[in-house]
Amino acid sequence: MNSRIVEAIPIREQVADIIRKMIVNGELKADQQISEREISQMLMVSTTPVKEAFRVLQSEGLLYSIPRKGSYISKLSRKNILQTVFMRGALEGVAAFFAARNATYNEIMIMEEALNCAGELVDKAQLTSEIAVRLTENNNLFHSTLRSASKNTYLVGLIDNMRSIDQSIRSVALTSTIDECIRAQKEHLAILKAVKEQNSEKAEQLINAHVRRVGIYVLAMEDQEL
Repeated sequence: MNSRIVEAIPIREQVADIIRKMIVNGELKADQQISEREISQMLMVSTTPVKEAFRVLQSEGLLYSIPRKGSYISKLSRKNILQTVFMRGALEGVAAFFAARNATYNEIMIMEEALNCAGELVDKAQLTSEIAVRLTENNNLFHSTLRSASKNTYLVGLIDNMRSIDQSIRSVALTSTIDECIRAQKEHLAILKAVKEQNSEKAEQLINAHVRRVGIYVLAMEDQEL
């Protein structure tokens, strides 16, 4: 395991996110034992937030515990992640459906500006760490604005409950290849076009397909390396 440093609070969420990414990218395998003390030492944090992070990951079906033996990566961890991705895709689709009906001019402009900035970055035809960070920021802005444009706080709350796995998937995808970033940019532009045209059904279908594709792509990256 490579050394990582947790830089900000809440530490529990930072630790859980790091472990999720290690599961997504294949650093942690099914049935592999994972030690609270080892993670604590690797991240240079106390064991308390690590214990809390383990509980969160167990609730997500990514870890399981055996009394007096320890914690292990679930055999179903990647399957659970993919199922969560599909659930989020369906909810994002509903949000996009209503965003196409309810988005304000200002919200459309925010999404358009985010994609314009992302387009300038992918046009550089290279993927540096700095570009990946900026792409992630614009990606998050686009998706969060689209959700808010649905004008349904309950729906937004449901999607936010899946934010952790969502962010893990996105961060891996946006640091993979420039081709993937270009592909995602084209899909985002098509989604925004449907919203601007108030085509609810198409907006729903496009973003659902986008979320699913990215999730499948990220999980398949590790499968191809096995």
